[in-house]
Amino acid sequence: MPSVNFDLNKYFKLIRRLSLVALLMIGFTLRVWNINWDEGTHQHPDERYWSMVTEDISWPGSGNYFNSADSTLNPYNHRSTWVYGTLPLFITKAAANYLEKDTLIPNAIVNSADKLGIGLKETSGATITSKAFDSGYKANLIGRLLSAMIDTGTILIVYLLGRELFN
Repeated sequence: MPSVNFDLNKYFKLIRRLSLVALLMIGFTLRVWNINWDEGTHQHPDERYWSMVTEDISWPGSGNYFNSADSTLNPYNHRSTWVYGTLPLFITKAAANYLEKDTLIPNAIVNSADKLGIGLKETSGATITSKAFDSGYKANLIGRLLSAMIDTGTILIVYLLGRELFN
């Protein structure tokens, strides 16, 4: 009778990896589930203000970014206060600006997200009418999606730190 060489460590390593993938998928799914929970009404006051500033800012002309007094990307040039960081604002503005283009790759990304149940398209009955976001006031959906992706990355980082620290 042939002997079977069964390595228990390889089995546990496979189980850990599959569990991590499942955990990441569950975490991401829970974050994007009903991503348009307020149906575009901007019920959260911080997010509403953030959306207004996203609509206000625009990409500056060449050399205008570093002149903060004149930069169209500077939130203080449009509103009297801004207490949030600008990196998430700029990344969301750029991603929404790219995804709202009516070209092959942005449409493929939005269609794929929609097929996965991430509601980035508006529907009227059974018919899809348009994208449910823009690079202005309705960019909050893209901000929520980017936030969900960062949160999912945080799950991975916590796992990797735990594995490193506690083996």
